[in-house]
Amino acid sequence: MTTILICGGGTMQLPAIRIAAEEGMRVIVADGNAECPGRAVADRFEHVDLNDLDGMTECARRHSVDGVFTAGTDFSTTVAYVAESLGLPGIDYATALRSRDKARMRQVLGNAGVLVPPFCVYENLRKLTAGSDSAGSDTCAEVPFPAVVKPVDNMGARGVRRIGSSSELDSALRAATKESRTGRVLCESFIPGREYSIDAISYGGSVYPCGLADRHITFPPFFVEIGHTIPSALSAVRRNSLERGFAAAVRALGIDPGAAKGDVFLVPREIAPQWLVSRAATSPLEQQRDAGSLSGESADFVVIGEIAARLSGGYMSGWTYPRSRGFEPTRAALRIAVGHEPGPIRETLSRYAAERAIVSIPGRIDRIEGIEEYEHEADSIFLTRSAGQQVALPTSNVEKCANVIVTGDSYLDACDRADLLRQRIRVRLATASDDTEHFLFSTENPILTAWDGDPEHAGPGLPARSRELEVRASRKLDECLDTETTDRGDTVGTSGAHARAEAGDDGRASPQTFDAVTLVAGELRREYTETGADEAGGHDIRAATRAQCIEYFLRHSERFRTLSANPRFVTAVTFLAIERGGIQALEYLIDTISEDQGWQKLIDRIRDIRRS
Repeated sequence: MTTILICGGGTMQLPAIRIAAEEGMRVIVADGNAECPGRAVADRFEHVDLNDLDGMTECARRHSVDGVFTAGTDFSTTVAYVAESLGLPGIDYATALRSRDKARMRQVLGNAGVLVPPFCVYENLRKLTAGSDSAGSDTCAEVPFPAVVKPVDNMGARGVRRIGSSSELDSALRAATKESRTGRVLCESFIPGREYSIDAISYGGSVYPCGLADRHITFPPFFVEIGHTIPSALSAVRRNSLERGFAAAVRALGIDPGAAKGDVFLVPREIAPQWLVSRAATSPLEQQRDAGSLSGESADFVVIGEIAARLSGGYMSGWTYPRSRGFEPTRAALRIAVGHEPGPIRETLSRYAAERAIVSIPGRIDRIEGIEEYEHEADSIFLTRSAGQQVALPTSNVEKCANVIVTGDSYLDACDRADLLRQRIRVRLATASDDTEHFLFSTENPILTAWDGDPEHAGPGLPARSRELEVRASRKLDECLDTETTDRGDTVGTSGAHARAEAGDDGRASPQTFDAVTLVAGELRREYTETGADEAGGHDIRAATRAQCIEYFLRHSERFRTLSANPRFVTAVTFLAIERGGIQALEYLIDTISEDQGWQKLIDRIRDIRRS
């Protein structure tokens, strides 16, 4: 019986464990986490740190394995080391090292004429020169801004941040260095344009793409993927261009035989920065394309973000691509890992799949609602956080609360169903949380930035019309606070002559009071909905979020009727919360103001912060 060692027993490796068993293999799973889910479904589990090269090699030798494999981990170097040490199929260790180390990768790709951004390397906060850096620094003495700072040896966007000038460099370097095992950090020019993910099988000198996905990235200055949709909405011409550029990078790195995963950018010529235009002018690959040997391809530039010598994590290779196209790249990669041919690589389905992340603003989870009620609408739901855990607005791809996967008959169908499901699954936060209130109402946070998109790298942005309305909303809050101070002195409470005048005899707010709230909400809803798209292909994500929140606000307005606060104040505070955290923030506000002490505390804190 063929025996395979799978490095990693987490969720991302479960498809490989299942498929290996279907292929009749004896499956050995090794992981440093003794409680990993793969342990229960493996033939044998070994508790070994995946960083322990000698320990993993001894484990493989002890079980007389025929191959070593991983997917969705950062340990392709471990796989290559073990395979090379024992004479097993796969890429050599040197190839794995240059595919994992982002500085080495860029040096190799740049030398081969593949388009990569200008970069330099820092080690323990000290800038290296070509003579002192074993990977070699870029030939460009300075990195044009804007730039991106990232560890050379980590995944999941940990420690990755965009900076606009040298004044931000030091703090970004320190953050990235903390996420690097070696203390080495890359600073490279920012790549404009949209980003895409590709998986592929590399075998016999050919690269076989297995899926091209649109990545949806937001939360600048960080790069958090809130989902992907597969297959991409790109035209066939542009897909072909991306796949050819990716294949050139895979060949340049020497990944064969095995699997490869890439994050690739498509940059329209009209927005290409000067460094990209200059590099393309001297690239033999670009010159070949311009000469017409790659006829029919897009004129856009293909720039490589990174290449990994493994299949992707993020649910793409194991879930969304097989469910949309029918082919499992993991099966082909496993066969190659034990020395067999990959078998036929062909798609048998024609559907679409959308994966979306559920994230949270800062606080402590009280409960997650909607899983049991709506799980029938999803192909898969993965929970990564639970009640009682602290959460924060993500700065990387490992800080999410859940992920949902939905398939559909069209691109828009899959996207709409996934977005609807994401709205229905709610992370409810514990009330009276200092972390949550600081995030929503502190002036230390830039006004209204929590859900913003960056049009230069995330597609959706914030059109000028919407920006104008955001300023008006902030001013409205100040006006309402001033009105409250004038009308009621220094205290906003739920009693007093003024409050009774606005409320009925039973202390409940009168219908006229909430007619005013409804009127203001309706006005803002119309204004924000009308912003729509200010430019071709653009979409104001904040306008959509506001419309959803206002609808939610109106549906739950009965819960406000026990309050006697000025409706303009309620409206203004509510909209400020909306801009900082969507419906989740609105629900937090409703839950908090349902408790008298929490409501009074919230009012006092908001006034103090706004005054300061």
